[in-house]
Amino acid sequence: MRFSLFALLVALGLPAFAQLDFNSTYSRFGVGNSQPMGLTHNLGMADVGVAHSNLQFVNLVNPALLQRTKFTSFDFGFRGEIINLNTGQEKAESSDLTLNQIVLAFPISNRFVTAFGLAPFSSVNYNISTAQEIASADDDEALSQYQGRGGLNRIFFSNAYRVVNDTVNNNTFSLGLDASFLMGRIEEFNSTLLTIDGQSDGTRTGYLTEEIYRGFLFEPGFVFRHGMKAGYKGVRKDVEVERRGPFLEEDTLFDYNSKEKVRYVKEIIWDRNGDSTHVIGYCKARDFRDMPRRVIYQDSLVQVQRLITKNLPKHHSGVYWNLGGAFRLASRPNVDTRQSIERLSSSGALISSDTILVIDNDLNGQKYVLPFRAKFGISFDKPVPHGRTASGERRTSTWSLGLDAIYEKWTDYAVYGENQGFEDTWRLALGGEWSPDILADKNIFRRSMYRAGLYYATLPYTINDTRIKELGITFGWSMPVGLFGRNTLPKYVNFAFSYSNRGTTDNGLVDEHYYRGYISFTLNDRRFKPRKIGL
Repeated sequence: MRFSLFALLVALGLPAFAQLDFNSTYSRFGVGNSQPMGLTHNLGMADVGVAHSNLQFVNLVNPALLQRTKFTSFDFGFRGEIINLNTGQEKAESSDLTLNQIVLAFPISNRFVTAFGLAPFSSVNYNISTAQEIASADDDEALSQYQGRGGLNRIFFSNAYRVVNDTVNNNTFSLGLDASFLMGRIEEFNSTLLTIDGQSDGTRTGYLTEEIYRGFLFEPGFVFRHGMKAGYKGVRKDVEVERRGPFLEEDTLFDYNSKEKVRYVKEIIWDRNGDSTHVIGYCKARDFRDMPRRVIYQDSLVQVQRLITKNLPKHHSGVYWNLGGAFRLASRPNVDTRQSIERLSSSGALISSDTILVIDNDLNGQKYVLPFRAKFGISFDKPVPHGRTASGERRTSTWSLGLDAIYEKWTDYAVYGENQGFEDTWRLALGGEWSPDILADKNIFRRSMYRAGLYYATLPYTINDTRIKELGITFGWSMPVGLFGRNTLPKYVNFAFSYSNRGTTDNGLVDEHYYRGYISFTLNDRRFKPRKIGL
């Protein structure tokens, strides 16, 4: 991994984020279409990630989950979109291809992880035309055109710290903070072309509004993670003595109720009946080293039999549940505004431009207000292979299932102190991932991670008495391109695909159908990994 590669992608990414060629009618409102926070692996499961995380990938949805990043991870990716628009009378299609994100994350210590990078925040690109007859003449017509382009990007610096690390009860609690610098430009040009007696010279006159944004966003987050336990109702095993004489031997018992094996120490002493096997202690496999090596002999066969069949303490089932939340604080970015009157030729060339208004936000103190956002999530996961099947074969699959809810208080959105009449929004998303065999050596399809999700969201604006909503479904796949090993960490090529529907053709509105594709590359490395001290 080279920082020169990171710097090159940042340099290429700054202009790439601004070059958007698709046409989204609803990006005309507010600061445009909001972009998802998650990386490609999150987008494959409906951008679920407030409580869900994966050890192999960086999580940006909730900054507190950065703490699960155990090694240096570099991720960069691209996004492509095709949008079909339908008004009920006309149809159109547009497309877009752009850089999606650049992220570098690495652990500072065993408890502290940091990340920084570049990602889109919102995008604006629309071109709407309307024609209206002039009442004073039958052949006179005014053709109005509304155009907009640009968007906002964020340079972020995120940190996470594990506050509680209770290995006995499998509990952890982490806090995180994402600090972002918001920047970007949005241009809007509203023009009119007049047709008199059916003729026009093709020149347009209109107002050009340019807005330059600069400001900071802060989003703290938390996550609580708990390892679920399962109980033993009893253990049964036919103990066979192959050697005679006093010695200690390590072995395992198979619990037919929990489908797990439990390690134990047994003492074998020869006697006249040839059957004096005494079980002197049980433990979980990972705690075997903590068992006492010196034990008191048990000379009662009845007592040994009772020890074998008694209830054992609960053990870790390998499944965790997670509860997380993140809260983006309301922000007041500085916005410099410039308005001018422009005349364009029929070919789009600039004929004249006269500036009529300049607002320096740093001087007059008036600010935009970006609203508060709250995210909550719950998830269940089995991050590593754990347990055995009923036939005794080792389980090799891993899985995760998460549910996120997002609330944004868009009623607070204001431009220069004037409320824009938006409404609060909700987004619900359900997603999951599954890997058949995360440890498979040769079969990359069994080692791959497969994802799916769906979501429902309301948008902050109501047009023609109709609330705009969005419904989508997603799929994803992470294909490994490296092998697990002592000195090798896996690398992945990640894919995500989504289809969503926004709006409606009712009440003169536009129905938008989005087909999105994402591809990213995740490179994991041991550089900057803190050295462990002690056990």
